[in-house]
Amino acid sequence: MAELSVEISAKIDKLLSELGKAKTALGGIGGAADKLVSKLKKVGEKMSKIGKSMTTYLTLPLAAIAGASIKMASDFTESLNKVDVAFKNSSKEVRKFAETTLETFGIAEGTALDMAALFGDMATSMGVPTDKAATLSTAMVGLAGDLSSFKNINIKEVTTALNGVFTGETESLKRLGIVMTQTNLKQFALSQGMSANIESMTQAQKVQLRYAYILENTKNAQGDFARTSAGSANQMRIFSESVKELTVAFGEILLPYFTKAITYVNGVVKAFTNLSPTTKKIIVVVGVLVAALGPLLVTLGFLMTTVIPGLIVAFAGLSSAVVFIGGVFKTLTTIMLANPFVLIAAGIAAVVLGFTAMIQKITPAVSKLKTFFNLIKSG
Repeated sequence: MAELSVEISAKIDKLLSELGKAKTALGGIGGAADKLVSKLKKVGEKMSKIGKSMTTYLTLPLAAIAGASIKMASDFTESLNKVDVAFKNSSKEVRKFAETTLETFGIAEGTALDMAALFGDMATSMGVPTDKAATLSTAMVGLAGDLSSFKNINIKEVTTALNGVFTGETESLKRLGIVMTQTNLKQFALSQGMSANIESMTQAQKVQLRYAYILENTKNAQGDFARTSAGSANQMRIFSESVKELTVAFGEILLPYFTKAITYVNGVVKAFTNLSPTTKKIIVVVGVLVAALGPLLVTLGFLMTTVIPGLIVAFAGLSSAVVFIGGVFKTLTTIMLANPFVLIAAGIAAVVLGFTAMIQKITPAVSKLKTFFNLIKSG
């Protein structure tokens, strides 16, 4: 009995010693983990703050400017193409005219080209020859600039109203102070020595009559931009249109690169479309795995910064509890060995031996974990 008591006491002492070592090791790991988590949080907060600032004040504005520049440069190219199609051999005259409209009428080159192409397309579709259509269209662009300045309204609204030269629509013209009824047109035609029988005129003749009528009724506005270009309103108009031209200039630099990139992307899309079903499935699977990488890293980060340190702290607390229980076991065993309950004492001894074996197996892993956290901390 005495030998058993000595053996159990020795085992319990060994258990308590191992538990003490484990508790110390776990305490060190918990401290290192807390410091690591604190550092990671501080670095993460700083990086997040810098990233948000750069995104807000640099990335998004530059991306927006680049996108707008590419869009406007593309629109400018399309306007040039429309001018060439609408005026054919007379397109050079229209292009040259558009280069001067910013200073003479407060209209950006691209806007002037687009307006002229619109007027020219409608004029030629009504039988007006391309050379006369070019003269008519450029004159209407200039008139639109003067009316916009004189009436202090948007150039788009003026352009819509002047479309009445070709369509015969009169309501929009009233916004410009022009009342173009059939009666007024007949009276104007007679005053110009023209036939009052408007119904018998060709479409081209009707266009010329409406245009002449509008010119007659906008004499006060003609030349207004040149007269008032130094004023604040027209200076703001020049500034706004100048920004458009500057944006187009930047866009023309970016557009070739964008075109190459989008052409390449289109080629990739086409090549993917032509792949076999098996290859497509493989690519989709790879894509899913790549897409899952981000969430996986987030999960691992959560485990490293929250779950694992929490488990370590909890395990450290558990070791303290086991130390306490080990002391209780030792006391109970000593008491019971002094009594005839040998079997109960032997059971307690078995439990103690089991705890000792468990701690001996856990201690190397704890030691390695502590070394890992110390390396991270020192780094």
